[in-house]
Amino acid sequence: MKKHNLVASLEYGKILSLFAKLLFYIIMFISVILSIVFVFVFCFNNQEGYIAGILVCVVWAVLSLLFIVRDNKILKIYKQCLNDAVELEAESTITDRAYESIRTFLKVRISVKFYYKNKKIIKKSGTLGYAQIFDGSKRAGYNIVFNKYGDRNIKILYSEKYDHVFILKD
Repeated sequence: MKKHNLVASLEYGKILSLFAKLLFYIIMFISVILSIVFVFVFCFNNQEGYIAGILVCVVWAVLSLLFIVRDNKILKIYKQCLNDAVELEAESTITDRAYESIRTFLKVRISVKFYYKNKKIIKKSGTLGYAQIFDGSKRAGYNIVFNKYGDRNIKILYSEKYDHVFILKD
């Protein structure tokens, strides 16, 4: 199974595309460079406006780093799961819908039902640990990428050893 066939992890949500990951690296790099420039300019000019510039750049760099670290964590789990992973057909169902308060798009939570070794297995999207860190516990498992894969048959990659489900591209 190739890495580029993955769309999302049922537990963590969307996996960044190569373009998105590259964009976050560029944003992080530019933010760090601008922060350094603002620090040098601030040292010579001693004006308050440069402190705001430094803070904005640092925040952008940290946010970009968080997205990259999160994506690398998902890909690390994928590499671990590859040894015993099996491609299966599954039936996904949207279990809940939530609109973002700031944005106008819909995030959904799904459950995936599939059969493995003659056993029916049902997995729900999200984890409490992930939700507490990034979304707050009430948003666990909600992701915009699940809109496309809800209420239909999908292809998944399931690892019995790690009990993890990845959604594959159609």
